[in-house]
Amino acid sequence: MTYEEAIEYKWLVREIAQIQSALSELEAQYKVIAESNPKTRREYNEVWRTLDTRMKACVAKCECFERWVSEVEDPIIRDYLYLRFVEGRTWVEIGIQYNRKQETVRMTVSRFFEKEAQRSEA
Repeated sequence: MTYEEAIEYKWLVREIAQIQSALSELEAQYKVIAESNPKTRREYNEVWRTLDTRMKACVAKCECFERWVSEVEDPIIRDYLYLRFVEGRTWVEIGIQYNRKQETVRMTVSRFFEKEAQRSEA
């Protein structure tokens, strides 16, 4: 897992929420669509499948990241990662919670990702 993939988690969660909202709107409109011509129904089904496929891909990426975080051996780093990337806390907030300077927390996570990159290359 890379730092960039960790940052992507937040955007994936937002995208999932947007897709769920769009699917709900489509569902609400289905009765009207179902009563219209077959071409419109086909278009509806195509949009539905596209959104559903994208949502499943986003959910799979999120689950992969969450699983990866849960498997980090060091409990402090695991907490830092969870707080930063899943809960969206700032480095300052995490530092305060752990009685550390924000720069110390940030550098700890940065070094962790560097070591992960080296392990992946090996």
